[in-house]
Amino acid sequence: MVCNYLTIVSGLPRSGTSMMMQVLDAGGIPAMADKIREADVDNPRGYFEFEVVKATRDDASWLEGSAGKVVKMVYRLLYDLPEDRSYRVVFMRRELKEVVASQKKMLERLGKSQSKQDDEGMADLFRCQLADFEKWVDGQSCFQILYVNYRDMIEDAQPQVARIKEFLGRDLDMSAMAAVVTPSLYRNRSVAGATRRNGWLAPLPTEIGIGYHDANGVFAALGTPFNQGDISGAQIVDIMPTVLHALGVEPPELEGRVIDEAFCPDFAPAKSLHHVSGSAEVSDDAEVSDDAEVSDDAEVSSYSKDEEEAIRKQLEDLGYL
Repeated sequence: MVCNYLTIVSGLPRSGTSMMMQVLDAGGIPAMADKIREADVDNPRGYFEFEVVKATRDDASWLEGSAGKVVKMVYRLLYDLPEDRSYRVVFMRRELKEVVASQKKMLERLGKSQSKQDDEGMADLFRCQLADFEKWVDGQSCFQILYVNYRDMIEDAQPQVARIKEFLGRDLDMSAMAAVVTPSLYRNRSVAGATRRNGWLAPLPTEIGIGYHDANGVFAALGTPFNQGDISGAQIVDIMPTVLHALGVEPPELEGRVIDEAFCPDFAPAKSLHHVSGSAEVSDDAEVSDDAEVSDDAEVSSYSKDEEEAIRKQLEDLGYL
């Protein structure tokens, strides 16, 4: 059967994209790679990168003859791909704390300066960028996408390989694909000394513990608006009204209640918003021009220019832009 689409491995740097390239190559999909970037301590089995993809916005000629093959592209480069082709994306997901920690070590080995953002701040920026990307890619008819968790791939590759084969609809060598995965290369784990047992994270050693269910849940709130002390009688349906109240949004008709006793007596929401039918929220004191028009496709950046530059520099220093 003739394959009429290009397979793309994407994600954040250090999320397992090189490993996935190896997996697909072993399964029988020819990898588009130039070997300019040689294997090193960060990727002992190689990077499987194709330098020309970085210039796709200006020159997409490398796509000629790419159908049936696989290439690695960091998520930001997918915006530059022409829409007159078909792409199937295997998108790697990994816990952001692990990603940022691994990137940090790689930048140190490369002798690159560290970002002014702390680890938590950089993780938050990546989280926002990935949310924007997922929203965008869902609206692009030329893309089909499969999300694969790095930890799941490491700990039990066979089910993930089966998902990938079904997604791509190709006759792949599943045994060879699974054999490529090397758990010893899973470094920078976010939970030290832990392993997953039967789908749950458990401390080492792996003696079987005893679990139980309790009808009483736990509610905790931290921040300026909240009072100190114990709360009783709250229910799970009260969480959403309480969060909306903390944000200054008048809750619409919901099943729960605002947990008033959680708030300081003098707490007043910073904004006064009222519920409007549809998806819009309008401030009581907002001024709206009669002749103002907002495009349905308009996007409002959630990061400053400095934050955007921090992300770009991080990806560039890691060699992905």
